[in-house]
Amino acid sequence: MCSLCLGCIHENEHSHHTITFYNNSDKDIYVVQSDRDYPDTASLQRYVFWSQPQIYKVASHGTNTNAFWRRSSYESSFKTGEWQDTIIVLVFDAEILEINKIADDGSVLQRYDLSLQDLQRLNWTLSYPPTERMKDIKMWPRFEKK
Repeated sequence: MCSLCLGCIHENEHSHHTITFYNNSDKDIYVVQSDRDYPDTASLQRYVFWSQPQIYKVASHGTNTNAFWRRSSYESSFKTGEWQDTIIVLVFDAEILEINKIADDGSVLQRYDLSLQDLQRLNWTLSYPPTERMKDIKMWPRFEKK
């Protein structure tokens, strides 16, 4: 029954329900959307990848379309004020998380602060490490051209 409900959600140019994430690095990572201000390290402890790591993990040179799937569209979430004007995406080092069993500043590889316009311009795709197309988004550590 539930799969019938989920089947009714369709992407179109005005309604995006997922962000595709590409891991172009040689290490496994976890990706998560933050709904809190970072770098409040106390909030890092609450991330959902502990309960469902298979959803948020992206293998080395792999792709993930599950971590940023949502029932309501991203456009509607920005429009209704669920987010002010930015969503935060955090990229964690999987090895550090799995060994230490703790999410803290030392496990964060990258932070992306994204507006709706950023997501639209990037065609609803993100990458780690950041690509040249991502150079204009706000991120930490700062984007450095290689």
